[in-house]
Amino acid sequence: MLFRSGTLILREGFNTENMMDFFLSAFSVDPQKVPSACKRINFKLSDETILEAQDKLKHIKHPTLLFHHQASSFIRSLPDMKAKAIVQEILDKTNYHIVCASGLEFDHERFTDLTNFSNSINRFAGIISQVDNIITVDTCTYHFADAFDIPTVVLFSTINPDLRCKYYPFV
Repeated sequence: MLFRSGTLILREGFNTENMMDFFLSAFSVDPQKVPSACKRINFKLSDETILEAQDKLKHIKHPTLLFHHQASSFIRSLPDMKAKAIVQEILDKTNYHIVCASGLEFDHERFTDLTNFSNSINRFAGIISQVDNIITVDTCTYHFADAFDIPTVVLFSTINPDLRCKYYPFV
């Protein structure tokens, strides 16, 4: 029997249960028997990917903030105009150097666009692993942030945050 996990999002409970608990249940694992600490993201980068990301960010002064405003759906993304206003406010009120990997055109000495470097999931995760903080929309960014213990703020627009990041202590 072929089992396609992608069709799980069509099952009852996907948008009403915590994501980790939902998937555990879907795979016949009792979520109550799995410790919360085991419901976090586990993602390992190669040494090469880490070094590559460190090299890409070496000229950037800390603290660094990854600002990620795009998701795979319009409803979960921020419009560029709103994203630019948020970036400007962060720059005006903090000493962060902002990096972006979601194609936001913005000109400031403390803003670096890494979209061209972030051309694979490993490179994107490498960037995430090297920043101090993250602000993102509801997309894979905060799941990777959890894997690397990066303090993150997620801007949710369509779902209760507890249903997606209840077990992520840094999100």
